[in-house]
Amino acid sequence: MYEESAPQIYAADTWCGGPIGLSTSKTERQTIARAVEDFAELPRASLDCDCRALESRSRRVVGGTVLPRNQRFPWMSALLDSDRKLVGGATVLNDRYLLTAAHVCSGSNPQDLTAFFGSNSIKESDVNSHLRKLRVARCIMHPDFSPSSGINDIALLELKERLNLSEHVSPVCLSNSSGTNLVFVSGWGRTSERNGGTSDDLRIAKLVKASLIHCQSKFGPEIVRAPSVLCAIGNQKDACQGDSGGPLMENDASNRVWSQIGVVSWGFGCGRPATPGIYSRISHYVSWIREIASEVCTIGDEDRNLNSVR
Repeated sequence: MYEESAPQIYAADTWCGGPIGLSTSKTERQTIARAVEDFAELPRASLDCDCRALESRSRRVVGGTVLPRNQRFPWMSALLDSDRKLVGGATVLNDRYLLTAAHVCSGSNPQDLTAFFGSNSIKESDVNSHLRKLRVARCIMHPDFSPSSGINDIALLELKERLNLSEHVSPVCLSNSSGTNLVFVSGWGRTSERNGGTSDDLRIAKLVKASLIHCQSKFGPEIVRAPSVLCAIGNQKDACQGDSGGPLMENDASNRVWSQIGVVSWGFGCGRPATPGIYSRISHYVSWIREIASEVCTIGDEDRNLNSVR
């Protein structure tokens, strides 16, 4: 995730995904801390779609943007290539499929990818980690994905083996709607646009949604097309290289549910002033996702109930 501005220029077709920067505002730190604490206290997620959260043995809260190890987003997955280089992120849909960005697949051989699960840290030397890994069998990109424009930048990864769902690995809830302006992005990507390395530890940043008009003024109406995209912006906080394919999430205060509303797609650089990032909007693609993955967890439009949908 990005944490400071830098002058380096990235072309429009340079995909954006990277670590989230440290919170510099006390209010921001408190907001993230409250949201993650609520998440940590609730029952764990499972494919019966009790997707609210999982238990924590501690009430410890986030003081910055690196998640404590006893507080997890159990749907998070890091994608590494055969050289153990971070390629992007993904989220768990069920025991067979992950959700990611299509450009993650187009930029690498999917069969060279390994998905890491179950831990905030992706360091294999961590003896206390619940880290698990599985190879990817194939990538199913959206049939209308355009590499040149980034439109329909969404894909499913099929795993070579079935994933053992547990307290530490469970499916994400996909949102059919989005009711709040405050959103969160998480990943292991770069910590700054210019010189930042990727992170071994999962990071989270608070963003707000940007209006379609503002987003189109930055990128053009032919690129930013409603209703297939979302735009979000932070105060020198952003996704960056390595976060691509990871989730844009919201935390519903009415029932304290975390749900995924977007997939990290692209942007101009990372964290530049008044420059939003582009995300594929989940609600636009739920039907397509169901066609392939069959059973997924969704959160409803009206009553925000959790459902397993086939």
